Amino acid sequence: MAAIKVLDVARVGAVLTQMHAPRVIYVPVMVVVRFFPMAVRELRAIIQAMTLRGLKPGAWSAMRHPMRTGEYVVIPFLASAARIADELSAAAIIKGLGAQKTRSNTQPSHFGIGDAVVLTVLAALVTWRAGEVIA
Repeated sequence: MAAIKVLDVARVGAVLTQMHAPRVIYVPVMVVVRFFPMAVRELRAIIQAMTLRGLKPGAWSAMRHPMRTGEYVVIPFLASAARIADELSAAAIIKGLGAQKTRSNTQPSHFGIGDAVVLTVLAALVTWRAGEVIA
């Protein structure tokens, strides 16, 4: 979640394009990077609207009144998620995501020493955690 908050969507697309990532990888990554921040914003807006109307959303309220929570939170969230998905698919079509031509980008990026350090630390953490889980 922290990475999604600080990632620049255009930069992620540019890097994946430069890496010649296959569409099977490129499309899901771009959907996740674009969808989740928008979905979180929508959920916060729904919770704010409920609070303004005098309702108290939360885990305790959801356990006590699951049907009301579904009516007031889940249904509006699913409707907004469907709208977000439609907007993202329209944006992807406009940007030529399904085109057969090679994608180009305006943001060149380079793999530097900082990137190597971050990848090394990440690999070490994943290896360490995998060792703990297996042992």
